[in-house]
Amino acid sequence: MSAAGSTRFRLLNLRRISVAPPPQSPRAAAPRFPTLSLPPHTWMRPSEQYGLTWDRVDLHGRRVTIPRSKSGQPRHIPLNSEALAAFKLLAQRSPNETGPVFVNLKGEKLQGYKHWFD
Repeated sequence: MSAAGSTRFRLLNLRRISVAPPPQSPRAAAPRFPTLSLPPHTWMRPSEQYGLTWDRVDLHGRRVTIPRSKSGQPRHIPLNSEALAAFKLLAQRSPNETGPVFVNLKGEKLQGYKHWFD
């Protein structure tokens, strides 16, 4: 095989690798990591996300209400199917759907992203 042919072969393989779908789609990852899957679908800031309580989540209406956003005004966030699936999984950790939304497996409120590194 010539040098040009070898280079072309490597480029074709590189292209095939770079466009290959990920082994697990984001939709499949959402149930496993609801804390990480919500921000891209809701655009909630970390302070809004970790300060959220169940009385602000309307699963039937597919909406989250942030009472005071960064601008000081209330904000209503529609939930797409991925975000709704993540909230339903989180609801399983809170049987009464009261208190904070983001809790660890012991039911303690999460303060932010730092729990991923503990």
